[in-house]
Amino acid sequence: MTYDVILDDDVVAGITPVAVRHGLNTEYLVDLGASFCQLSGSYIAAETFQDQPYMELPPQDCYFTRGSKTYPLSLTGTATYTDGEERFAIVLVGSFLDASDQAPGAATVELTERW
Repeated sequence: MTYDVILDDDVVAGITPVAVRHGLNTEYLVDLGASFCQLSGSYIAAETFQDQPYMELPPQDCYFTRGSKTYPLSLTGTATYTDGEERFAIVLVGSFLDASDQAPGAATVELTERW
């Protein structure tokens, strides 16, 4: 999947292999690749014909590594598949601590796959 990471004013883009594995009941494990962490979330089924199913990712610890710098993150978000657009997207928001001075900041991570 392609990714965009925004850490305050610093924007990074790249490609990472993402694997989604089924766990117990409605739980899933989302492995975001070597530069990121693994997250767990719950599958939420569509209740009406117009609804789309999605995965809810509750707040949890994560990290993002770029070069020799690792940013500890706290992220929450959703994963959705849009059938008409043939697009799977994971959108995460949260906070991070800067690896050099431990200053807190805002983080946004978006991963997208189109086919």
